[in-house]
Amino acid sequence: MGLRQPRPLGTMRNHSAANAGESLLDRPREGNGRARFTSVAIQPLNAKGEELEVAYPGCDLRIDVELECIRSFVDCNLAIIFYDTNGYRIVDTNTAQKGQFIGLSAGQKGHACFLLREVLLRPGTYLIGLWLGRIPMEVIDHIEHAVTFTSLRVKRLANIQRFIPAHICAGLRMILGPADLGRSGCE
Repeated sequence: MGLRQPRPLGTMRNHSAANAGESLLDRPREGNGRARFTSVAIQPLNAKGEELEVAYPGCDLRIDVELECIRSFVDCNLAIIFYDTNGYRIVDTNTAQKGQFIGLSAGQKGHACFLLREVLLRPGTYLIGLWLGRIPMEVIDHIEHAVTFTSLRVKRLANIQRFIPAHICAGLRMILGPADLGRSGCE
């Protein structure tokens, strides 16, 4: 699988607007086809919610997912799963965690926005999967490897002059060790 950098989606609330995320129409998928994921975009953010050019351990992530409904469904869970390059599930977030479930009528398009705070992923490449369904009843759409996502090493942050809050530095020390913190601003 070649590496593809997801493009930022920006703020999009109008479901009829042109799709600016990474297209998922050609991705291998499983499910009953009642709905299809159409795009996903991952945007790194700093603590103030401002868009960043690159992701680093401890930044926030906004993940925008769009889907289209072929046949109506109700009360479904939408999940985003981060896998490492060995296939291990690292992060799993879903709408059910907030008590929210997805339902659409045939012909409708939907948009879900997830905001993950202070994501402490090790520097590296991750595979992002998307899942929509009802356990154990049905899988509506599942793309195991929708897009790839890269988190940069903290040392590179010195080159782009980003400030890392102290509580993030403490978490990075536990994950990376002090040798990798270098000139990143983490003392």
